[in-house]
Amino acid sequence: MHFFSDLCKSVLGVRQLLTREHLNRILAEAKAAERSGECKIWAIKANSPVQRVKIVAQFIHAAQQAKLVAHEISLALQPTIFQQIDRVLAKPPGHIDCIIINGYVSSAKDAPSEEQICHILEAFARTAHAQIVSTAVFCLPVFLLDLAYRKAPNFWRSVSAHIIDLKLASELPRELEYGFAPVVSEPPDGRARRLQLLEQQLADIRQRYKATPQDQIPTMLLLAQAYFDDHQYEKSFEVYNDLLLLLNAPEDLAHRALVLHRLGTILHLWGYYEKSLQHYRDSLALHSKADDVPGTAELLHQIGLLYQDLGEFDKAIDYYSRSIAHNRELQNSNASAGTLLNLGMVYEEIGLHVKAVEHYREAFELFRQKNNLRGMGLALLHAGEVYAERGLYKDAAKYYVTAHALFERFSNPYLAVVKKHLAELELTVGKHEYEKLIQSLRSHSGPKNSAASPTAS
Repeated sequence: MHFFSDLCKSVLGVRQLLTREHLNRILAEAKAAERSGECKIWAIKANSPVQRVKIVAQFIHAAQQAKLVAHEISLALQPTIFQQIDRVLAKPPGHIDCIIINGYVSSAKDAPSEEQICHILEAFARTAHAQIVSTAVFCLPVFLLDLAYRKAPNFWRSVSAHIIDLKLASELPRELEYGFAPVVSEPPDGRARRLQLLEQQLADIRQRYKATPQDQIPTMLLLAQAYFDDHQYEKSFEVYNDLLLLLNAPEDLAHRALVLHRLGTILHLWGYYEKSLQHYRDSLALHSKADDVPGTAELLHQIGLLYQDLGEFDKAIDYYSRSIAHNRELQNSNASAGTLLNLGMVYEEIGLHVKAVEHYREAFELFRQKNNLRGMGLALLHAGEVYAERGLYKDAAKYYVTAHALFERFSNPYLAVVKKHLAELELTVGKHEYEKLIQSLRSHSGPKNSAASPTAS
């Protein structure tokens, strides 16, 4: 059997976004809530509406298996959370062990504003302890939790010790992976010194006699990018916003397109999807005006990613396909391969498993031609996830083990991800069966089945 042989058709289960550890902690508190008479509030950071729907389904299923009563509640002005709870309590069995609040969808009719949501969260925290003993789990975009920190202090105090961030430190945001450029490691102290030098350089320029605002632009661009690379997104956003006010000359078009792109990416990371899309589109228009095909290809990829996060898969497929077409014209195989991986994930999401693996296979081959070990490993990792979801654990183990061998060759964040998948696989099949799987893979390995071979059998 080949690594990328066609998969037979079957129904994929919901991808498990919450780990068993997360679920065990929340459900244990739910069981204890009635004895303590206290409402515990949790928050799960999940920007994508599609992710939030999956989390709700996974959580309710896990609660049922634990013999707990769980209900989904919407984050709305009318009916309020408490009105929705009252309606549920009026029906058998007459109690709720845990509620999961799915919010929010900005495009929904009569969706609450950001200010109104903060008011809802604050009101819930103030009165929940007196009115309910259920455990409450809020699924919220990152920016809403940031707002709650400032504008809903009681809610923040209740939830701050119980926040689950699904963007784990070991997994880089997909928004930053376009083209799969080599990751250059920089010591933290070296990065800090570089930021200090750029901050001082900008301060010196601003104090210089007869210096114009335009004199600041080169340093501001470097500083904003440095903040961005250091994941200091608030500072990066502030500098990029200041740059938009300065980049108005015709010769600034390329820099303005870059700034709009970066602002869109930061808003995307925070979950401000509508604002992010507008920045992406404005940047795309500038790239198109300048006949910048590489820039256009990258923006098409980003917009495809945004639609993928929103669950608008037809649009995601369209934008990804257009990005791939541009990069094939440019013979930019690394960028094409990165977009092919995302396109494969979309096809997997909508149940077209054969097409998904075909795209993973094509991405693997492009990465292999460039000896891009990171990309090769990711293609194998994604394909392994398909097999794992379908219960084909031997095949999943084969993909994971091969990806693990690739990731071990260099420093990268995905080694921890594949180790986590292997650990989950061991929990699923049991230690004895897992060891048999691994031993079987080792016994069949040889010169013709190297970790770098896409057709090893």
